[in-house]
Amino acid sequence: MYRLLLSIGVTLVLSNAVFGDWSTPVQVSGLNSAYIESASYISEDGLTAYINRGSTPDHYVFQIYKGTRTSINDPFTVSRVSELSSYLHTTYAWQSTDGLRLYYNSDWSFKMSTRQSVNATWSSGSYITSLNNIGRVETLKLSSDELTAIFDSPDGPNVKGGYDMYIATRTDKNAPFANIRLLTELNTSAHDNGASITGDGLTIFFQSTRSGQMFCYKATRNSLADAFGTPEQLPFAAGFGIPTISADGKTLLLAYNNDIYISSIPEPATMMLLGLGALCLRKK
Repeated sequence: MYRLLLSIGVTLVLSNAVFGDWSTPVQVSGLNSAYIESASYISEDGLTAYINRGSTPDHYVFQIYKGTRTSINDPFTVSRVSELSSYLHTTYAWQSTDGLRLYYNSDWSFKMSTRQSVNATWSSGSYITSLNNIGRVETLKLSSDELTAIFDSPDGPNVKGGYDMYIATRTDKNAPFANIRLLTELNTSAHDNGASITGDGLTIFFQSTRSGQMFCYKATRNSLADAFGTPEQLPFAAGFGIPTISADGKTLLLAYNNDIYISSIPEPATMMLLGLGALCLRKK
């Protein structure tokens, strides 16, 4: 009997790990302060993050900060990316997997900065004209190969709501973006924005007020040539937003009440141990 229960329990636990219940969001130690923060990037290993911070004594406008830590159990140490500081809002940084390119917002336009090594400072940045031609643009996120871009804008033809999401592609990371289109399969007459995408370009996370309140959503597709499917609401309370996903799709940074929170999908091995522990308790 217990062997049968064990088999059923392991199956259920592994199924839960695959389809994933997100952990309860908790504040991220070291990334939050007395000021206003939101996140824009978390590395796959969880050791590097980029955040936006504003309304500080040093700068009212939002600026880019970088957080690092030596292990996922340590608090982040945060410092301002001073070489990119400006009198304009400078926000929503996304770093390439090799750490040599940084995409970000300069007010309502996109720029990209480069550096020679991961320890060097960033260049002043050049405008990404192929995307900026849309009009006012915000929250640029890319796939790991930098060939698929997700962003949002209140401008452009056929915009449904206050903010709508766009997708763009290119064949080489040094080429301009093309094939720019509205994500009509996801956009509504409400605000749909603050999106990020997994490294493989197949899953998108975004915030939306389609229900009358701000919630986070997820949608997937089977291939890069496909449209995204019907979005599902994530199990977070109203008010959580700007979901920033890691490349592997297992870690989310979220903004809530001017602070940054983290949620994750436990590894299958962890879920199995939890399930076995529950079964052992039941046996006793």
